[in-house]
Amino acid sequence: MSNSELVGTLNDQAAALLRSRIFSGGLTPGTRILEADLADELGLSRGTLRSALQQLGFEGLVVQKRFRSTFVATLSSREAFEIYTLRNCLESMAAQLAARNIDKAGMAAIAAAVDVMEQAAGRNDVDGVREADFLFHQCVARLSGHSKLQEHYKIIEYQTRLYLSQISELDYDLSVVLGVHVKLAKAIRRGDEATAFRLAQDHNTADGERMVRNLRNQESVKAPAM
Repeated sequence: MSNSELVGTLNDQAAALLRSRIFSGGLTPGTRILEADLADELGLSRGTLRSALQQLGFEGLVVQKRFRSTFVATLSSREAFEIYTLRNCLESMAAQLAARNIDKAGMAAIAAAVDVMEQAAGRNDVDGVREADFLFHQCVARLSGHSKLQEHYKIIEYQTRLYLSQISELDYDLSVVLGVHVKLAKAIRRGDEATAFRLAQDHNTADGERMVRNLRNQESVKAPAM
């Protein structure tokens, strides 16, 4: 492996580690990242950490301000609205097409995705359910057979994961989350396009609206008096 390949690998590994911390809540939205302290904690060079943070900045997961201050990104109410409504559009279309195209391999893939979520919910593992939620819809997008839809879902991957990490800070009832996805999986597996479309279109809405309201309340408190 060349030196440039090795540097690239280290930077990628550092970026993946930081993403994991953000998505798991280890680095919470709005947290200031102190490069020296975090580099020492993770056993990374300052240069490697800085390259990783730059990559996360491109992905919208951190915000780098003047004088090298870096913070974990916080979604605004507008961004949260746009993410959950766009997810509704993409995931409902994906579910409809997955139900249309479902075969034995697809049925097995959907069943496996639900099984992962059931196990996480059984352990009361919020992080596990949140990860399983994303992977479930990623699976459905693949089963849609629609390459452009998959490309667009990939574009919002990191913003979706950031959204899920923040939504689970609210009233995130694991049994409800699991129940919705079990119903959606059953509709897809039996080829019920209409029900799959409806369930996927609606399942983000209540949580999304609650998150938007919560963020708007926070923003109104922070807004300067006129």
